[in-house]
Amino acid sequence: MVLFKSLPRFPRLFPVLLLLVVIVTYAASRLDPARKSTSGALRGFADRVAKLSARPWSRVGAGDTAEEAHRRAWELARATQYAGTGARVQRFLEKALRGEPFTVAAIGGSVSKGRGLTPPKNAPQDADGEIHGATTLYSRENLHFLVFDWLNATFPNAGNRFVNGAQGGVGAGYFAWCFKEHIPTDVDLVLVELGINDLNHLRVVAKYELLVRSVLELDSAPAIVNIETFTTLFHELISSSAMHNDVLAYYDIPSLSIRDVLLPRLMADPDVQMPRWFRTGGDVSLGDDKVREWGGVPVDLMHISAKGHGLAAGLIINYLSTQLALVAPMTAKGHFGRFSAAHLRKTLERVYDVPDTWLTQSFDPTELPERRAPVCRSMNSAKLHNRVSGADDTPDGDGDQVRGLVLHPSSHGWEPWAWHEKHYLVARTPGALAVFDFVIAQPLPATHDDDDEVIEDPMDVYSAFEGTPTDGRAASARRDMAGLKEQPASRQEMRTRRRQRRSSTFRKEHSGAGDGGTVAIGFQRSANYGLGSVHCWVDEDRAAGRRLDGWWEIKERNMGIVTEVATGLQPGRHRLQCELLADTLDPLKRHEFRLFAIVHN
Repeated sequence: MVLFKSLPRFPRLFPVLLLLVVIVTYAASRLDPARKSTSGALRGFADRVAKLSARPWSRVGAGDTAEEAHRRAWELARATQYAGTGARVQRFLEKALRGEPFTVAAIGGSVSKGRGLTPPKNAPQDADGEIHGATTLYSRENLHFLVFDWLNATFPNAGNRFVNGAQGGVGAGYFAWCFKEHIPTDVDLVLVELGINDLNHLRVVAKYELLVRSVLELDSAPAIVNIETFTTLFHELISSSAMHNDVLAYYDIPSLSIRDVLLPRLMADPDVQMPRWFRTGGDVSLGDDKVREWGGVPVDLMHISAKGHGLAAGLIINYLSTQLALVAPMTAKGHFGRFSAAHLRKTLERVYDVPDTWLTQSFDPTELPERRAPVCRSMNSAKLHNRVSGADDTPDGDGDQVRGLVLHPSSHGWEPWAWHEKHYLVARTPGALAVFDFVIAQPLPATHDDDDEVIEDPMDVYSAFEGTPTDGRAASARRDMAGLKEQPASRQEMRTRRRQRRSSTFRKEHSGAGDGGTVAIGFQRSANYGLGSVHCWVDEDRAAGRRLDGWWEIKERNMGIVTEVATGLQPGRHRLQCELLADTLDPLKRHEFRLFAIVHN
């Protein structure tokens, strides 16, 4: 049984790839003396591939038998929820092959945080000597660390870095607004793991899209690889990965899952296999709503074990290895590049583009979506910001920059509080008032494609009525009968229409303030902590405010939720107020409310 029993090694394509590079290098040097620089670049690439092939840890499956190689390929295929073009990942690997330093970051929940793993000897600290987040973020057993460790060993560079931005008990609703608080914005590869953190609800789709689209739109244009874990805790096996998958396909983001690799083993021998792949020991005990007994052992069914982390890492590494085997020996601009013809290269490079419209919005080719920079102030961020929350963090006149949430002086009854590495503002007495000032910024200008290129029809268009003049006349007659008498537009006509749409879009964007801004709060929900409710409103419009309840019925989940308070806010300074209510949903009539983030745009 293979199951990625060790960190995978690079496929047996290296000898063939290396021979091809040498042949191409020789051919390039013989074709034209002016191509000496191209030949030199190819020789440099060949040298790097030769060095890479010499590293035993980088050859995935080099020691496999034929049966093991087949099983390894089957497991990767079974784990692949969406493969896509791999274009962004290949672009990242091309950078690594050129010898340039890279940054890898992780976004995820308590699994990515490393719940139950062995902490490293020296946890990373900030400039003040403080540790932010769980000490297991950088455990050598953590799936994200394992992936980075393989990349760093395969492409060694002193400038390579890894940042684990995982936060326990939150999902895409939080990270869509706050990911920049936890990972660097110059990142090259982002590993996302939120399969058990998002609720299995259609509302998740829009939140997840906001997250992945915002990451892709970073100036560094990073690649994303999604990895899904799973749980057997609930009444059904289907999870929020079902909500994620169409978004991932729309944005051409590869997605892998451990579920369909593990499930046959779990079903065949649950008493043995459940304690192997899910967390046991330590503080895992019966009585916890996440724990069930298998084989006489209490098992935490929300968090995979170190062995489960190894499997998830192995799947990602195997995927990266297959993509590395596909990376061309030259950049797109070279004579033997992946896209040799310039006109063809233009069209194919669109695989890097972020789609012009959102998946969760209606189709309208005349209007590009409004872009607003998400702003987050989180109690669990180490970053410094102005006291008044806004997109512009240039130091202002309101005092030194600070961490976390800043209460307005008119606030009362709220105080900072922490449970392990999770930080909150907490109120326990009804009538307690939290007041925050924030600034809604002007919308960002929409990005336009200034290229007049016309995208050709797909190559694989099959019709039984094409191929002969007779068939062509038959197809034309059918179009006439259907009232479709217009012929396809010429390239010039298509260019003209595109320019007209751009012009009308520009007018729309500059005629008003758009749909306005949004403000939301992040707060904890649980059935176990005696949580109460607040009423929140913006400016003086208390009547248009919203009640937010901390208590809910889901005993297995203690989660941080981000919920909108108001939308349609005009650019400028506003004031958010939240009052703790005497009325509570908690069966024991408790009132505590835990607030951890204010987000707006």
